[in-house]
Amino acid sequence: MDRMNDKLDALWAEYREACPDPEPAALTVIMGVVLIPQFQKALVYSSNYVDVLAADHPNTYVDILNGDIR
Repeated sequence: MDRMNDKLDALWAEYREACPDPEPAALTVIMGVVLIPQFQKALVYSSNYVDVLAADHPNTYVDILNGDIR
């Protein structure tokens, strides 16, 4: 079992040498150029849930008296 662990450790060491960690400055630039503009394009709603329901279902006395709401 120890021999398998040694082989696995050697494999991970070779992998780390073959694929070094990316430079943090480059990752920061990519995040700033790609991700931040995507978040800034998000829609901003000016009404809440109750306002939308009230607009879809008017419930005024004038509508009731006119027979528009049953």
